[in-house]
Amino acid sequence: MNKKFMVIGIVLILFVVGLSGCSQKATDVNTAEMKRFAGKWVASENDVHIFSSDGACIYINIPGTYTLEDGKITEDLDNGLKYTYYYHFSDNDTALNLTHVDRGYTTVYTKQP
Repeated sequence: MNKKFMVIGIVLILFVVGLSGCSQKATDVNTAEMKRFAGKWVASENDVHIFSSDGACIYINIPGTYTLEDGKITEDLDNGLKYTYYYHFSDNDTALNLTHVDRGYTTVYTKQP
């Protein structure tokens, strides 16, 4: 009976450790991608995104948060607006193309020094 509990305990421990390892890998990838976004991105004087590597953002002077998932960025702003874009970096990560998921238009942003 003791051996059964020991085997079950070991299996549970391995299962929990395995799950936590998967979460960590996804978090590491997401964090690395968020670092690419960090900074001020400008398309025009009135179209500015500022992203922080911790998930905070400002869009046209409205603060909020952003998340990355499946090649999309979603901004959830404090004024209740929510925007989702497909994103693509180019020019050694100094250009950011955001394509609005619902409307389909694309805007190219340039990273500011």
